[in-house]
Amino acid sequence: MNKIVLFLCEKFKKFDVQIQKIMKGSFKIYIGITMICAIILFTYLLYPNPMIFFIGISILKSCQFLIVFSVIYGFAFDKIQKQGY
Repeated sequence: MNKIVLFLCEKFKKFDVQIQKIMKGSFKIYIGITMICAIILFTYLLYPNPMIFFIGISILKSCQFLIVFSVIYGFAFDKIQKQGY
């Protein structure tokens, strides 16, 4: 697994500066939302209301999907830009 992470980091360093900025900004936003989601899920431990749990899990799933989505689009935009389209 360590080789995969190193490979992705090397690819990420070769991206265009604008693509890197967009990806880093989206990571910061999604990680921030994920932290808020962790607080919501911690609140569920204190006040066991099923609605709180489902809201927290739904937001967590969405953020994880969006993080992966932004990585895939970063690679796609970089590939398109390098091909000259």
